[in-house]
Amino acid sequence: MRRRTPLHDMKLASLKDGSLDGQLVVVSDDLHTAAFADAVAPTLQRALEDWHFFGPQLQTLYEALNQGRVRRAFEFDARDCHAPLPRAYRVLAADCYADHARVLAEAGEPSGGAEARAPAGRRRAATVPGTSDDLPGHDETLSGDWLAGARAEIVCDRPDASLDCSAYLTAVCDAVPRGASAARALAAVRLLGLACRYAYREGPAGQRDVKIGFSPVFVSPDEFGAAWLDGRLHRTLSMSINGRALGSPDCAAGLTVGAGTLLAAQARQRPLTPGTVYAMGPVAAIGRSHALGSIAGRRAVETITAGAATTPFLVPGDRVALAFAPPERSMSDAVGADARAARGEPDAATARQHVCGLIEHTIVEAESID
Repeated sequence: MRRRTPLHDMKLASLKDGSLDGQLVVVSDDLHTAAFADAVAPTLQRALEDWHFFGPQLQTLYEALNQGRVRRAFEFDARDCHAPLPRAYRVLAADCYADHARVLAEAGEPSGGAEARAPAGRRRAATVPGTSDDLPGHDETLSGDWLAGARAEIVCDRPDASLDCSAYLTAVCDAVPRGASAARALAAVRLLGLACRYAYREGPAGQRDVKIGFSPVFVSPDEFGAAWLDGRLHRTLSMSINGRALGSPDCAAGLTVGAGTLLAAQARQRPLTPGTVYAMGPVAAIGRSHALGSIAGRRAVETITAGAATTPFLVPGDRVALAFAPPERSMSDAVGADARAARGEPDAATARQHVCGLIEHTIVEAESID
């Protein structure tokens, strides 16, 4: 399958404006400035619903912004943003990295994936990622309360239930008709981004998911150039907790099947509407050092190699950071760049390489109920 070049090149975000959906803005290539896109489309969801009409206009605005030709440009700050799609109509999260499931199984740990999190009425038969015929299970998150921005506070109301964080690659698609081929489904991918999913490792099924938070910016696949190939993104993540590196998995290395195949599998049962978000994770590629995108995965490797896990689960006060690592920098450099970005000191080159911006979440205690 050859790589299909998308029609439009841009970075998009949703600015907080008092509404539930936010206001669509176009963000510059270096993530430093933005421009209101209200003259084109009021929200990202609206733009996705008629992408062939709105896409070229957004691309024109993006080019003008990067050339300094937008009079209403302003400084971009991820703290002022919702999730790019604050109320996505449908969010699917797939456990589709075989290495993550395998290392947990080898360590004797439950997967904690979709099958464990979903209530009985929403489970599907368990599959083994990486087999020739089986596709990963999924669970569905229905908009609203679950979708957080890049600087959200994540409430931990059960500190003893082992709160985990997992890195996901996200694809946002246009309409995919029922029965579409993998090639057609892949051609419908309009935007890519990152997500950090929070879930308890312990507790009743259906009560483990806490939140899923997204990168401040979603970008067109063309922003990644040749790194986006056949539905796989050949880029490395930088994930840290309290400034200490958790892992740097490659998004493509351990992916069982490409995004087109995954989306087509969903479309076998029902068509996908414009704005469907598909989250693929937890990103993991065992065989490389620091190749894990979750605490559970890291602890499993520690158990296998050292006989006991030492990395703790999340507690109130912890800070989780996730971004694309600049390809020319080491893991320590990437984590240091994340820390500088958190202090408001990003350089243009680093910001451009992060592509989608930095996710930085703080874990907080639940408010007491009198």
